[in-house]
Order: sequence, then structure tokens, then C-alpha cells
Amino acid sequence: MPSYPASTSIPLTPHREASNEMEQTISPVEGAGRVAVIIGSTRPSRICPGIAHWSREALSEDSPVLYEVIDLAGIGLPFLDEPLKPALGDYKHEHTKAWSSLISGYQGFVFVFPQYNWGYPAPLKNALDDTQ
Repeated sequence: MPSYPASTSIPLTPHREASNEMEQTISPVEGAGRVAVIIGSTRPSRICPGIAHWSREALSEDSPVLYEVIDLAGIGLPFLDEPLKPALGDYKHEHTKAWSSLISGYQGFVFVFPQYNWGYPAPLKNALDDTQ
């Protein structure tokens, strides 16, 4: 498996341009969908980034779909800080608006995360809860 940096994240913009690394390894077909491969762990000792990047490469082979890695460690969503329930879409904080805008540009998601006590990590639960 290739070696990747421990933390690779996508800037919080709704429709960002692919990085040079992605342009070299992924050739999406015009009009094909976008799928986010989300790293759901933020622990310093995690192995999810390597698995997520490997998954992106494997999924991209012979696929017109653009797969992009999003690392929750680089997103920085505070826990439960919106005054209203996020499902209403009436966000008050810029970080929640940016997160919602970022993920609304994708047609699908692949989640890469460890199992903690028979469940998924709190940062992933928080990120999912902070969306409409």
C-alpha cells in the first residue's frame, strides 16, 4: 500500500478544483458524479488516511466518477454548537455552513473509520449530525 501523509484534507469550499496529485491519478469523465471518501477518525495514531487513499485509487480505476478524500481531522467541527437542530438547515456558525456546503457537492460517500466499542467515532457522528 502506498504511503500517504497522516492528514490530508480538502479546503472548505463547495466545488474546489482537484489538486495536482488528484489530476495525475484520477481522470474523471465530464459530467460524472463526485464521491467523497471520508476519513472518520481524528486520532493521532489512526491508519484510516492510508486506507482512504488506497480506496480512492482502487475505486477510481476504470471509473468515470471523481473520488476525493475528506479528512475530518482537518475540518474542525466543534461538538454540538449549533443552537437549532442541523436538520433544519438554519446554520448560525460559519464552520457548519462551510461543512454543509462542502458535502452538498457530492453525489455519494464512502466512509473509512475504525470501530470503537461497537460503534463509529464521535467526530464522524458529529459531522453526520451537522448536516441537513
